[in-house]
Amino acid sequence: MRRAFLCTLVVAIVAALSPGAAAQSGKAARNQKAPTAADVLDGYVKAIGGRKAIEKHTSMVMAGSLEVVNIGIKGTVEIISKEPGKVAVRTTLDGLGTTRQGFDGKSGWSTDPLSGLRDMDAKEIALIERSVFSSDVRWRDVWKTVEFVGTETLDGRSVHVVKLSPAPGGGSSTTNFYDAESGLLVRTDMTIETTAATMPVTTTLSDYRKIGDVLIAMKMVQAMPTATLVTQFTDVRFDVKIDDAVFAKPAR
Repeated sequence: MRRAFLCTLVVAIVAALSPGAAAQSGKAARNQKAPTAADVLDGYVKAIGGRKAIEKHTSMVMAGSLEVVNIGIKGTVEIISKEPGKVAVRTTLDGLGTTRQGFDGKSGWSTDPLSGLRDMDAKEIALIERSVFSSDVRWRDVWKTVEFVGTETLDGRSVHVVKLSPAPGGGSSTTNFYDAESGLLVRTDMTIETTAATMPVTTTLSDYRKIGDVLIAMKMVQAMPTATLVTQFTDVRFDVKIDDAVFAKPAR
């Protein structure tokens, strides 16, 4: 569940805050036999609970707090995902109001106090499509190509680095860092491209907890050139009954 909504949350914050760069990893470690990208990605699925444990769920709701630490703004976030391929995000920041995004499986939309209601462009839609909680299991369908980059040292631990590239028109590639021992995702580097801005985002994931049969990263720290966002999820639920109206574009 590593893609549990990294992209959609950043899109929400970019919209709300509109008018770093990641630290380099250490030198590559020496392994007797390097894994393939498929080995690492399938290993991650196994590490968080396995294909069956993930695919048995039909919906997921995550809620928690967030803080833009360098400017002292706090707020809340709720992320709703429903199979097949529906996502809705609501982010409220103190003094800035509420930003919402939705994807109903075909089209995406966004609304915020500054820009109002608008349709998402193709790159934004591609991002949100990759955010459904089962996307890690379906990585062969989600990504056009995957490449094992190497094994490095990150924050004192060995990590396997995988570059994931979408189909043309689907935005920029993503680089993931997986703990070589546990198999868990610990960092994601990507470039977010929206109508509001294009910026690099480094996301550090931690505080993995078991929700039912699945491990979920409950804390995310997202470093952008203009802000650092800390999200702490406090409530994660599977198989909540969700009305499809949640994902539908609001009337103007």
